[in-house]
Amino acid sequence: MFAQDLLSAVFDTVHDNGGPTLLGQKIGVSPRILANKANPRQKYNQISLQEALKLQLITGDHRILAAMARALGYLIVPMDQAPPSDVELLTLYAQWQDETGKIHHAIASAFEDQRITHTEQATIERAFHAAACAGQTYIHRMGGLVQ
Repeated sequence: MFAQDLLSAVFDTVHDNGGPTLLGQKIGVSPRILANKANPRQKYNQISLQEALKLQLITGDHRILAAMARALGYLIVPMDQAPPSDVELLTLYAQWQDETGKIHHAIASAFEDQRITHTEQATIERAFHAAACAGQTYIHRMGGLVQ
């Protein structure tokens, strides 16, 4: 489950942020090689840690980090320091609640047939992890209001 999540995160990061042609140039890798490294079916020519870091810095897309953290049992929380705006806090709260709702939906769907499969359990765990990250982000940003 975790390995596939990581491979999917690499593929999605590359393909959702301009593709191998644009991003390959930016990180100094030929587009063809980057496309190959981002291919989840590729077993030998995979993205390096340095390349993954560059991709995330260039795109601002941290799905690779999130997949690694989830696999290792960690939550990630952006460490913004500026006091949050009211709109930001409301947005973060709504995102947290949206992610929490996804947990409930995943659990309800899993219990429809009165048994839970490995795939359903993995979906519930991913949803819980996303909600926990969203909740911690909200709490952390709310701390920016402390005087």
